Amino acid sequence: MLKFHDCVPCLVRQALDASRMATSNEEVHERTLRKVLQAFAETSLEQFPARLSYMTHTIVKRETGCPDPYFQMKQYFNQVAGSLYPRLKEEIEKMENRFEAAIKLAIAGNIIDFSIRDADTVYRTIEDTLSKSFAIDHLQEFREALTRSRKILYIGDNAGETFFDRILIEELPMEKVTYVVKGGPIINDATFEDAKAAGIHELVRVISIGSSTPGTMLDMCSDEFREEFLSSDLIISKGQANYETLQDSPVDVVFLLRVKCPTISRDTGKPIGSIILQ
Repeated sequence: MLKFHDCVPCLVRQALDASRMATSNEEVHERTLRKVLQAFAETSLEQFPARLSYMTHTIVKRETGCPDPYFQMKQYFNQVAGSLYPRLKEEIEKMENRFEAAIKLAIAGNIIDFSIRDADTVYRTIEDTLSKSFAIDHLQEFREALTRSRKILYIGDNAGETFFDRILIEELPMEKVTYVVKGGPIINDATFEDAKAAGIHELVRVISIGSSTPGTMLDMCSDEFREEFLSSDLIISKGQANYETLQDSPVDVVFLLRVKCPTISRDTGKPIGSIILQ
């Protein structure tokens, strides 16, 4: 993937937002910002945005003394998504093309973000996503890959989104599937607690990448996870950070994502708001 400088101001903004979630101390906010800006001035920008994100949020945690600035926000997302799950599950079961609808719903779950604060907005956005066509549509190839694969890793993305992942997992050959989360808190990414909140652990095996990094940077994952990854036939990858970090994967990957920023829009050649099954 090409690297874009546009990610830098976005990550600086994230640093300020995260430091404010961690503490009300404005001196800490300023110190955190200065440390992040200094780090950007001294590091190469020709690397994956996920690596720059990891650097940014490591500084935030260190300077604020808060190991999980997004904890309350993740709890809120889980509550919102959990309240929607029964209604969405019922609607999926009525649809003629359940599998395609479940894929779109899993992608739609990626709109749960810090700018969306209420269940009604989430639901309206989900309805919009379900009505869209895939901007990149490899549905048939996905079906074929599922049939021939014996071991499937489903790499999740965010807290709350796990409820939407569950709906898709219930349409997959679950005996083949292992769900993957982060080894610890990083931004609003899903951990085991978030998978458990959605009940995914009751359906399939749940493992972690063995680290607390955005995306799936194999060189920063545990040896155990790398063995699981390399012994799999198919990877289902959710979200933008996993898209960034798994494009050169030695294992077949199906990317499920919603284009949410100009960087990914330029890389995919698709407009912001597009849904992609690639």
